[in-house]
Formats: sequence, structure tokens, C-alpha cells
Amino acid sequence: MRALADPTAAKTNKLTDRRGVASSTRNDGTKNAQTTPIYLAIDSLNAMDKAFADYAKEHPNDANRQKDWKTARSLLVDTFLDVDKKNTKSATFKNKGLAKITPTLVRLLRSQLLAHCPTSFSSPYATCDWAKKDLSQKLISTLEGPLASTGIELADTLRKDDVSRKELGKLVAYLLSSSSPGDTFGTVLYGAVDGPQAMQDSKNLDPFLKVMATALKASTYNAQGNVTERGMIDAQIALLSRMGGKAYDGEGKRVCSKELDPNNVVLEAMKNAVSPLPGSSPVETPLEVIMDAIADINRFAPSATETPRLDADDYGYLSNGVRDFLVNKERGLEQFYEIVRKGTAAP
Repeated sequence: MRALADPTAAKTNKLTDRRGVASSTRNDGTKNAQTTPIYLAIDSLNAMDKAFADYAKEHPNDANRQKDWKTARSLLVDTFLDVDKKNTKSATFKNKGLAKITPTLVRLLRSQLLAHCPTSFSSPYATCDWAKKDLSQKLISTLEGPLASTGIELADTLRKDDVSRKELGKLVAYLLSSSSPGDTFGTVLYGAVDGPQAMQDSKNLDPFLKVMATALKASTYNAQGNVTERGMIDAQIALLSRMGGKAYDGEGKRVCSKELDPNNVVLEAMKNAVSPLPGSSPVETPLEVIMDAIADINRFAPSATETPRLDADDYGYLSNGVRDFLVNKERGLEQFYEIVRKGTAAP
């Protein structure tokens, strides 16, 4: 708390804002001769509020962004910092994970500081350029990159669609709630830890990313606006939309006879496929069992049961099988599409 709010400590460390100004202005207009980290944080929040207010003036049809931002900010604080038994000696955080993870994060920060800036821990306490410059520059480079900007645009598009936003919120809440059935939260947690470690394996990851880049390629259109080449993701979204779409007549009444899946059979099948099998140990889902069976049958050498771990030849053989299934017009997914097309064609 002293490091956050003590102007004397901030002055000793020669703290300034990013423009090199040591002073700061309070909300009532008075000046502080020396800024502190807490003032910098408050100034950043004020700058965000001003940006939202300016946006509302320029876009009167989308003037609720600041209200939504403050609501979301308040909910985040309530989720992570809300307290049980307030104003008592037995007060505790409602979020039980906060007390457990905070010491771990402090140790992680200290270990990184010690690894990158060992001389900053003892007199004369050298400046830690890694924390002061390198991290902020990496953050700037990341936020200015195409991935972050596209992600922000996607999030803003979802924000404008109430149905999509609410359903996405339910999905996130389900994945991150410890009360979700099965081992959902644990699986997400392990995946979040394993994911960044896997990203370091550039030798094996680069070929995979090239395949994903091709799969995620957007559809192309001609001058008349017609699709000349349909991207895989666009095609799958269109298929799912068609399968899950609802049909209505001119009076707004639902017409189930014109829908592909009025009883949500596909949705129920997908839900059951990823639900843990009762009594399985270790916990398995039907989808995992099916995938393991497919992998065993389609290995390079299916009889090699003494080596359950797949090797490079197995993955190559599996990849060729998947490719053949996707493009073969006689016995693959194209034939399935043709069956669906003919089965749903207008009489």
C-alpha cells in the first residue's frame, strides 16, 4: 500500500507518467506535486471514461458503451473482491481462489524480477529495464498487432448482438465456474497452463499453424458480391446456422416443418458427446472414446497395441485419412452434404 500511495517513495523512485511529468491532477482540479502509482491507475480509468464519453458524442446511436463498461467493471470487482461477513474480524473474500493465487502471483513476480534484474534487489537498487521498458513495449506491440485488433473488433461485434453476447457470457461462466458438472473448470485451467508451453514448440507448431491459416482463410467474392471460394470456417458456420436455424411464417409463427433440426437433436448429441461418462475412471467423455477408437483403427500399424502413444507415422496416416474424408466425393463428407442437400430440397 505504501508503494502505491506514498508520494515520498514515488519521488525517491523518480516516478513520472508516460509523458515524463511528475505531478498529477486530482478530480477536483487541484495539483499533486508528486504522482503515485495509484494516481496513475485512477488517471487511466478517467481517460477511459473520457474516451467513452467522446465516442458517445460522435456515435449517438451507440451511446451505451460507457454504461456497459462501468457495469462490466463493477461486476469484475464484485466477482473477485466481494467480501463475506463485511466489517467483522472474520471477513473473508467470497472468491476462495483469490487468497490462494495471490501469494503465488507475488512469488512469480519476484522470481521474474530476480531473474531479469538481480541488481534491483540490493543497494543502490538499479532500475529494472525489463519491468519498466521491455514488458510495456511487448504489450504495445501485441495490442498493435492484427490478432489483438481483430479480437477487439470481434468482441465489439458480439457486444452489439444481445443474443450472442448473453450466450457467450453463459459459456464463459460455465467454463470458469468450479460448480460446473464434471471437471470442466479443472480442464480449462490445465489447458490454460499447457497452452502457452505448447506455443514454445515452434518446430512442431509451425506446420500446424500453416494448416490452420489455410483453414481459417476467409471466403473470397467477385465484383458482383458472389462467393468464388468458400472458406472452411465460413462454410461450417453456414452449415451450423442452417441446421440450427428457426423458420417463421409471415405472422411470426414458427414453422417446424421447414427446419432441418426442429427438436435440437444435433445440439443434444453434441452435449452428450462431451459429457463425462458415469463411473468412468479416469473421467472420459463419449467423444474421447470415439476419437481413441478411430485413432487405434487408423494407425499406421493398427496391431501395435504395445505402443499406445501415437508417433509421427501414425499422425501422418491419420491426417491422410481425415483429408480423404473431407474431400472424397464418393465416401466422404462431400457425399454427406449431398445427402443432406437432396433430403432437404424443396419438393
